[in-house]
Amino acid sequence: MTMTNEALTMIELDAASAPAPMLSHYIEVVHNGVLDAPEDVAEHGRHLLLKLGHLLRQQQAEPVGSTATQEYLAPWLTPAEPVRAAA
Repeated sequence: MTMTNEALTMIELDAASAPAPMLSHYIEVVHNGVLDAPEDVAEHGRHLLLKLGHLLRQQQAEPVGSTATQEYLAPWLTPAEPVRAAA
């Protein structure tokens, strides 16, 4: 089945609120669909792939590096020890 602009538009509308696994699926579908599509549809598909990739990256958390240090606005202050209840 050949990809159409209507199908790409439907994917784009649904992708706005789709979870990450669905976005990954849409990326695969669009990527495979534009390979044999007419030029206007292929161009629409390439633009949609950029948008889908952006939406997917927005939903993914960035890993925290092990060398990351916490920066304070006032580095001369240190966090206080937690207060323990009297027994």
